[in-house]
Amino acid sequence: MLNRISKIIIAIFALSLVSVATAAPLQPRLGGLAFYDPDLDITWYYDASTDGNNGNWIAQQNYITNVLNVDGVTGWRLPTAGATPLDCPGVSCADNEMGYMYYVRGITNVIEGVFINILDGPYFSGTESGTDVWWFSFLTGDQGLINQNVPESQFVAHTWAVHDGDVLPQVPLPAAVWMFGGAILGFMGIRRRRQA
Repeated sequence: MLNRISKIIIAIFALSLVSVATAAPLQPRLGGLAFYDPDLDITWYYDASTDGNNGNWIAQQNYITNVLNVDGVTGWRLPTAGATPLDCPGVSCADNEMGYMYYVRGITNVIEGVFINILDGPYFSGTESGTDVWWFSFLTGDQGLINQNVPESQFVAHTWAVHDGDVLPQVPLPAAVWMFGGAILGFMGIRRRRQA
């Protein structure tokens, strides 16, 4: 039988495990057009059907990386899926960006959270394996490989854009800060002259 102190220690340990497994909240960016994930240090576009069913993986990859412009922000890419080496096929793989979104954050095609248009078909990832590319399903959490060149008529997949890091714009220092700093340096120079 455990004494009271042992029970308290076990309870504190259990609570600490729960807090470690809890994902940090997503933070809105670009007026709600994107959401920053501090756990993964990436920003997700709010529309999970960025390019819809428009071409095979090569065409969709090209659109996301070279054409997509969200409120002046470019440089988007496809999220990761699968694993390298290929040690995590099937379900329960949360060690990639789409798996983390599904298994840790609980985002599915039914539970969209702050996102829209999460479709039940497979999603292309940016994770390549030779001539294949990983796909991920937000319906089942399943993932697998498909050849990059498979035409859209044989394999219809969606795309969801992410951006490395936080797309929060860098705020320049106000002119008053620069003027104040210049004035301080000027006063220091005058003081040195007087002391000399």
